[in-house]
Amino acid sequence: MENKLCYKGKEKVIVMAKKGLQSEKAYQTLRRQLLGRAIESGTRVAEVIFSKALQVNRGDIRQALARLHAEGLVCRGERGGYFAPKFSLIDNDQITEVRLILESAAIRLAAKRAKPADFRDLDKICNHMDLMARHGYRAGLNETDFRFHERLVQAAHNDRLSRVYQHANLPLSYGPVDSTGELNTLQLTAEVEQHRQILAAVKTKQVQKAIERLEAGLKKTHRSLKHYKT
Repeated sequence: MENKLCYKGKEKVIVMAKKGLQSEKAYQTLRRQLLGRAIESGTRVAEVIFSKALQVNRGDIRQALARLHAEGLVCRGERGGYFAPKFSLIDNDQITEVRLILESAAIRLAAKRAKPADFRDLDKICNHMDLMARHGYRAGLNETDFRFHERLVQAAHNDRLSRVYQHANLPLSYGPVDSTGELNTLQLTAEVEQHRQILAAVKTKQVQKAIERLEAGLKKTHRSLKHYKT
């Protein structure tokens, strides 16, 4: 009897652990897509759609959305449901300023502390970005763009800086569009090249050059966003 109860207890713990893992999977995936602007601003984050896409229960999506709402990454609709937030030009100004401050600090530290494994990961991300760009996949490029900057901060090997960056929840701005509003492969591949230049400068410890390329990329994307909104 004692063994049976003990077994049931362990089984319950295992089920609860699996549910926790599924909820965390949903949270991390949705968070990455929201920060990478893979989910368009104002779009409803429907439980049914994302539970099927991520192969998790709707309850797991609901828990993830509650966490994301507490962090300001989704907002509640007037009639219920969660939506990707809309950002004003002022919001994007402030996001760009904070990203420049934190990522410039990361570049200075990464130039001194980054290890070969860090550079290998960043090279792989750049290759993935290039693949997305050549296929004109804006959402996929945004998501890998976010991964690049997050991994660059991790390459600084400063846990407090990484935590500050993570908790700041700084979404990317949309990349440039051409005059017709359609994706331009040349523009997208130019974005990838800017990231490769940042990485190359960090590898060779050219800190100022890396920061200049970072700032140029952020400002170019921000100018494109202003042009697109007007």
